[in-house]
Amino acid sequence: MPKLKLAYQIAVPTALPDDPHFNGAFFSGGRLLSPNEIVESDWSIYDTQLTGYLTPWPRINDAIRQFGDAYDVIARGQ
Repeated sequence: MPKLKLAYQIAVPTALPDDPHFNGAFFSGGRLLSPNEIVESDWSIYDTQLTGYLTPWPRINDAIRQFGDAYDVIARGQ
């Protein structure tokens, strides 16, 4: 979830409801819903759409992935 939240924070300032990368159900009042507002069963779709939206910026996607990897190592206590 931390990786998903980071991707959301990066995407939310520029994501628009009419963007073809996103399902319109992930917006409310013209604003991209946060991961906390998405039902857990939709996280995978939401994550895939966020990743697709950020694809034009490979360095950003790489940084998000590296953050997720580091977080996982720390969370496991290694």
